[in-house]
Amino acid sequence: MINKKRKVLFVTGEASGDAYASQIILVLNSINTSVSYYAIGGEMLKNAGANILFNYLSIQAFGFLQAIKKYWKITNILKKVCRWIELENPDVIILVDNWGFNSLLAKHIKKKTSIKIFYIIPPKVWAWNISRVAQLNKISDCVAVIFPFEVSLLSTLGCDNVFYAGNPLLEIYQLESIQLNQRNENRVIIGLIPGSRKSEVDLHLPLLNEVVDRYFKKNIDSQVDFIIPCDVSIKSIYESVLVHPRIKILYGKFSSIVQKCNICVTASGTASLEVALCLIPQIVFYKSGFVDSLILRKILTTQSISLPNILLSQKYIPELIFENATSSSILSHLSELLANKFAQSTQVELSKSLYSILQSDSLFSKQCANQIKLFLS
Repeated sequence: MINKKRKVLFVTGEASGDAYASQIILVLNSINTSVSYYAIGGEMLKNAGANILFNYLSIQAFGFLQAIKKYWKITNILKKVCRWIELENPDVIILVDNWGFNSLLAKHIKKKTSIKIFYIIPPKVWAWNISRVAQLNKISDCVAVIFPFEVSLLSTLGCDNVFYAGNPLLEIYQLESIQLNQRNENRVIIGLIPGSRKSEVDLHLPLLNEVVDRYFKKNIDSQVDFIIPCDVSIKSIYESVLVHPRIKILYGKFSSIVQKCNICVTASGTASLEVALCLIPQIVFYKSGFVDSLILRKILTTQSISLPNILLSQKYIPELIFENATSSSILSHLSELLANKFAQSTQVELSKSLYSILQSDSLFSKQCANQIKLFLS
């Protein structure tokens, strides 16, 4: 049992981390209520009972150029958080994803304090810059990964105290509960998913607007509906964007909206795995600025960019990246997939195997909460 009031700091950098951390707090509260939670986070952490020091949007940067543009703002917040840590001396610090900011924060913590650091969702070193493993090992007392193959990889590279916590998406998606009968048989619905960060939406939405514009110029009387499934947690990102008049933004639970779609056009990232777990055929794309493209071409080490393709070790989902991510190429692949029922069913069947690959002994939030409880005991 935890006998005295303890302090736990969560540091997240985007909507997914905010959601995962909030679930962990809910589990911790069911174990013990004598803990005060603080966070760099959003509405979900706030609703879970955390005291928000800064909103995660203030430290969010997408791509190398944006990180440079926001350098001074992010550095100022980093200094303030470091001062807060030195004054408040939390018992444990939980870093969730967001390597750029969190690695700098952890380096300072280890230099100035003896506070335990639990890193949840470390950087994807298997995709680029494997040298980060050495730094991860120096700054972390424990590491929780969300893909099974990461345990052996990080252990082989010298990272101690790493374990597979399960994948947090399996707390949302269960194979037996996927309801494909939500689709409207009389209309085709195409889901457009530009991303969950404002910078991603700003970059990808104009491209998707152009795809829709091209589609209706070729198919004037089409009965196809284009929608953007938007989780309520990131509603503010879409309130000021310019959307094509033939695109509807649907707010609600992301997984429920996606299951209404026949096909999705998905920006590379966690969303591609979510769509696959919903058993919805998709096309994955990734567009970046000129400088970011040059850098990424040199550092990427994987043959695929979408998580489903990486997990299954085969490119069963079409990918369009860099200069191939154009409105004409996306529309061409979309038209082909719409017309090819066999290709659609093949994607669905292969995506089902993702559930067995990601299976774990216990839920992600419970395993992470148990580890935090050990730090606090």
